Amino acid sequence: MTVVTHFQTTSIAQATLRGRHLQLAHQVRHTFERIGIEHRNDDGIVFTPRVKRIAWTPDGDIALIELDESRLWHIPSTRLTNPDTLRKLRRTIGQPIAVLETDHTGQRLPGIWYVVSFAPQPPLPESLRLTLEVIQHINADGLLVPVGQFKHTPGITYRTLDQLGHVLIGSATQRGKTSLLNAWIGALAARNTPDRYQLIIIDAKATTLHRWRGLRHLKQYATTLDEALNTLTAIEVLADQHFAAIRAARLDNWHDFNARGDHPLPAIHVVVDELPDFVFQSGGPTGEFATLLARLAGKVLGAGVFLTIAGTQMGSDVLPPLLRANMITRIAFQTSDRYKSLAVLNEVGAEKLPAIKGRALWRDAERPTQLIETQMVYLDGEDVDAIVALNGPSGAESQSTQAAAFVPTIAGVRPELAQDIARWVVTTGQTDVRSVWAEFRGKGLARNKAIGLLNEWEAVGLLGAQETARDPRPVLQPFRDRLGLGSENDSA
Repeated sequence: MTVVTHFQTTSIAQATLRGRHLQLAHQVRHTFERIGIEHRNDDGIVFTPRVKRIAWTPDGDIALIELDESRLWHIPSTRLTNPDTLRKLRRTIGQPIAVLETDHTGQRLPGIWYVVSFAPQPPLPESLRLTLEVIQHINADGLLVPVGQFKHTPGITYRTLDQLGHVLIGSATQRGKTSLLNAWIGALAARNTPDRYQLIIIDAKATTLHRWRGLRHLKQYATTLDEALNTLTAIEVLADQHFAAIRAARLDNWHDFNARGDHPLPAIHVVVDELPDFVFQSGGPTGEFATLLARLAGKVLGAGVFLTIAGTQMGSDVLPPLLRANMITRIAFQTSDRYKSLAVLNEVGAEKLPAIKGRALWRDAERPTQLIETQMVYLDGEDVDAIVALNGPSGAESQSTQAAAFVPTIAGVRPELAQDIARWVVTTGQTDVRSVWAEFRGKGLARNKAIGLLNEWEAVGLLGAQETARDPRPVLQPFRDRLGLGSENDSA
């Protein structure tokens, strides 16, 4: 684009250009007045920044706005160029706007200039289906997920799990929330092995994400409040294991640890759907479920544990402040009123979205002050089934065997050895440290690791508490369920 600093004859009607010109000058001035960008001199006279001139490209699609320098005294330039001011200008003008700092030769422009685009933008598609074929042709980072198509941006936008961080999704029913979750899970599972990506689902309805039950990446599928609480506790133990390995390597976080390329830790993707159900069952935002989830959100991201939380009601009666504050990426599909939009985005707007399934407002860490209208991707049930068929259990391996892989272990105990110990403990009932260590020390189990393993299984509700130090811990039913061994009566 050639920078022009004077008016040129344009190819559009002069009357149209003049109307656009006057309206633009008024909108800029009105925005500054509304947000209080002004200076009051000693005589009490208020100076508000005004437009000095507006220059246009020959086709009339680009406008360059120069502010009047004589009215900018005592007003910091950062107030006129920061992202929050640009966002408010963009909202008033209704067109993309940015700060222009240099001309076409690279020379810095004096004063404050804005560039506004009036170029016609193609409309967003009304649906954006993700297929298995498209997923398989994504050649970048395996932990990359397709988001959707941003307004004014051609093609699908992608983000890594690291970039997304913890995600909060809110919407009215049947607006595309679950379809987006399916797309993200499918894109990650189809392109990663379980040693790179692992999935944990907490689903109050037990129906929205049920097609993923056969996926080999799935380590736990919780559908009741008790299962959900045990799962959250186990996730915290798992995060502590990751942190222990990271500290042992004298590194700061999961990303740095995996960048070494030596025995990387898997990304743990925790998907919580229909969050309000479990929150209300456990006593509201101060109840056990919400408190556990908030604690996880505040500590586990550095361990490679990523939370994606979705629901239809995301107000203060559901989300505790700590949990809301740690949600880095926010997505709001069409909501029924402005208050539900505020609950998810901290801004209104989602209630005005068109009634198109999959249409949402997006905000993330890359553009924290900008809401972007987006057509989100979705994955059909047929493609979900195809991905599960390609990435399901091999041979006679059953879902119960997959669930057994989620029995918590501690750092330094191989997962395979931990599974053997778990099955032996449950089938024999010998849960004292001496018996476990005597049975498995020949396979490399240290006594302190045996103590730690039993203590952790007790902490997450798989073993009961000891009455005295010499007594064995009782084996609880959830432990049997995870190993697919049925009840104690059945085994008898």
